[in-house]
Amino acid sequence: MANTQMSKAEIANELLQIEAALSNPRAFEPIYKRHFSSVYHYVKAATNNKEIAADICSDVFYAAIVNLPKFRSNEEGIRPWLFGIALNQLRMYFRASGKVMYVPLDDLNLQEFSTAEQSIDAKELRRFIALQLSTLNEEEQELIQLRFVAACSSREIALIKNTSEEACKMRLYRLLERMRKNIQPS
Repeated sequence: MANTQMSKAEIANELLQIEAALSNPRAFEPIYKRHFSSVYHYVKAATNNKEIAADICSDVFYAAIVNLPKFRSNEEGIRPWLFGIALNQLRMYFRASGKVMYVPLDDLNLQEFSTAEQSIDAKELRRFIALQLSTLNEEEQELIQLRFVAACSSREIALIKNTSEEACKMRLYRLLERMRKNIQPS
């Protein structure tokens, strides 16, 4: 994923667009255009299905427009709020369908899951990570998806999960450390 960081000026402009969209939903279009691709990529990666991802993204942006008066501005802009809506839509989808979140290995920086001391080839590392991902609970899978697939910062994840940034960093650190420790090169 491309760098998703916005400048303070871009965030300030986005906040003006949100304000305008409160009285004119058409003013939401630049926000939609700016964030659709990253939200769609995240949802498509989680569902592993283009059609379902398109439907869920439609629901995400509809919910965003309907609930726009509930948005509270922050230094990250609307992106974390949109990903929070996407996460909730995905949870509803997975619970209703009985399916589980898909975490695509192609979106992960595999080297973040191993240590320098572990001499392991890429194919074996992919196999290991796939096995590890299958053992994660829903919350852990969401963290991996948000961090590595959606390329959310710790601050954004903290806003999405309604927790502190430090708590978010610690949970991610512990999760990655646990996965690294379980690598067993053959």
